[in-house]
Amino acid sequence: MQLWTATRRQAGRDWILPCRPCVLTVSHKTRSLLDLFRPPGPTLDRLTGAFQEDRRVPSSIIATLASAALVFAAGCAGGADKDEDAWQASIETVGSVTTVQTLSGSVWQDTAVLREQASIGAVEGEEVYLMGNVVGVVAHGDRIYVLDEQVPVLRVYDFHGRHVRDIGRKGDGPGEFRNPAGVGVNRDGLIFVHDGSQGRISVFTADDEFVETRRTRPFNTYVPPLTVTHDGIPYIPELMNPGDPIHLWKTAMVGYGPNGPVGDTLAPPEFDYEPPLLPARGERSVSYNTVPFAPRVVWTMTPSRAIVAGVPEDYRFQVRHADRKTTVIEKASWDPVPVLDDEAAWHRRFMIVMNRAVEPGWVWNGPPIPEHKPAYSHLVGDRSRRIWVARPGLGERLEGGTEDARDPRDFWFNPLWRDGLLVDVFEQTGRYLGPVRVPSGIRFSVPQPYIEDDLVIAVVEGEQGVQYVKRYRLVVGTNLTAE
Repeated sequence: MQLWTATRRQAGRDWILPCRPCVLTVSHKTRSLLDLFRPPGPTLDRLTGAFQEDRRVPSSIIATLASAALVFAAGCAGGADKDEDAWQASIETVGSVTTVQTLSGSVWQDTAVLREQASIGAVEGEEVYLMGNVVGVVAHGDRIYVLDEQVPVLRVYDFHGRHVRDIGRKGDGPGEFRNPAGVGVNRDGLIFVHDGSQGRISVFTADDEFVETRRTRPFNTYVPPLTVTHDGIPYIPELMNPGDPIHLWKTAMVGYGPNGPVGDTLAPPEFDYEPPLLPARGERSVSYNTVPFAPRVVWTMTPSRAIVAGVPEDYRFQVRHADRKTTVIEKASWDPVPVLDDEAAWHRRFMIVMNRAVEPGWVWNGPPIPEHKPAYSHLVGDRSRRIWVARPGLGERLEGGTEDARDPRDFWFNPLWRDGLLVDVFEQTGRYLGPVRVPSGIRFSVPQPYIEDDLVIAVVEGEQGVQYVKRYRLVVGTNLTAE
């Protein structure tokens, strides 16, 4: 009989894994090699797909199987279930780093959808339903909190979209806002509003009672957003090297308690990558813009204190967990999305006009616009320990958009082109749950959606650039196995 063997020196022994000739992968639907070695007792947790060392399986075998990254798949004749849609992946562990590469299929074995449950917003009518510039959305209990930078105020709605009350107002006093940049809420209902221009976090109860001000370093940015950890600490982005040139600035997430910073400062890893820049230098200012559609470092923080980051030259990113371990998540097969010729020409005009506002007479001084879009544009960590990967889709030409102009604000506020959006969902452990079909115009940048279990609160840009805040339910098809 022919044998396929994988060996690894572990604790002074070589483990030999026999199988019929085939491609071996990890599948939550197929029989695990661990079962071959398992004595009577508890079985492998098929829900998480994790190797459980405390379930009477020798750790040497676990390490061998994890590093070999091989479990029976459909290629084993007469063996495992031949379900082509099942999640198939390779898993390799070296030291504290585990790499999970999805080869095919998904856990859901279907495409999920966002089913609209309620909508907040209008083109005209009562002021409380007119959205200006929403920079944050969260939910707690049966309430939806919408932070509108333009007003500025934190508006509260019920789950049907009816206005309940406002929290805060414009000003510089306690509980007032000047340029709010993010909002979060903890399990106890405490609400945190970050106003970076004033260097503070304002804390409120769910009943609109001002509690306290937490002083921070002044720095106003929206990405990554304010993130409240599972134990209730608000983390905000802060500038780590203000003395460096602007294109070298680095940010990190800092947690704040009532008496100042708490916990570790969480920063993204260093990547051996420099994004292609288009510098413009004027008499009073300098700007550094990335070449449109060129990859750039993308990162975020999750409520579990994990940092998720990557450079989307390929479909690959890493999760640095709070326990200092790292999970590298990859997709072996993905389709790069082309940049359309007219789309590239418009972005080139936009960039020229924007840089000439800084440096009159500026000419293109960097590499050309790429032929394909990056593998992903945004990473969102939800409150259910999942990672939503937002990928730029095929460009969509918008009716009435600015074709050409002398003022960059015309391009910015009335764009002619918008990326379509493709979304994949992973667990932080690396399991690929599946794709999600999302509505046109939904935002995954500023603000990022609030997601917990099957609840999704997101901003959607409708016709004429009107913003709506919508409540969705995540729905997966009938092929979903028990989760």
